Amino acid sequence: MATNHLADNICCFVIILLITQVLCEEETTQDMIKKICLHTYVEEEYVFCCRTFNEHLISTRTGIRGLTQITIDRSLHNATSTRNLVLGLLKNATGRGSLKDALVQCNSSYMTLIKAFKLASSYFTRAEYEKVIEAESPGPLAQDKCAWRLDGAMKSGSMDQLVESNREMRILVSMSLVTANYLLYP
Repeated sequence: MATNHLADNICCFVIILLITQVLCEEETTQDMIKKICLHTYVEEEYVFCCRTFNEHLISTRTGIRGLTQITIDRSLHNATSTRNLVLGLLKNATGRGSLKDALVQCNSSYMTLIKAFKLASSYFTRAEYEKVIEAESPGPLAQDKCAWRLDGAMKSGSMDQLVESNREMRILVSMSLVTANYLLYP
């Protein structure tokens, strides 16, 4: 009788140990966020990355698929909002000049970004993760073209919001590509 009780206790102990080990080995959502955001390199961008994920988490146990969905959704939202801002600034830009040229380039860049993230979202929904990466891949160049033209343009106070939105877009594009790659290569 005592032997059965001892065997039951040992069996329970082993089961608890195995479950604990499995749970400890599982990467937490915050660990994944930290790993993704470390790819931003600059502290201010790291903070933006972590904040973006944490503000849009559906659950504290969100996996890489959920994090990827957040990056696609936020990238599309930012691209759409930024393009609307560019269109508003273009209405007030008169004549030719470096500012208007920069805004025309940014409009084109953000049309490319919107198209890319709509396509990425479509592929993501169908679990075609390699195609998600392909769809997102024009993002860095499109964002950089806008940034490059803005750097060369005369900026007024009204441009600060556009510069900030474009900086955030660069981070979001990076986050999207990193998370999509983790989907394929964990």
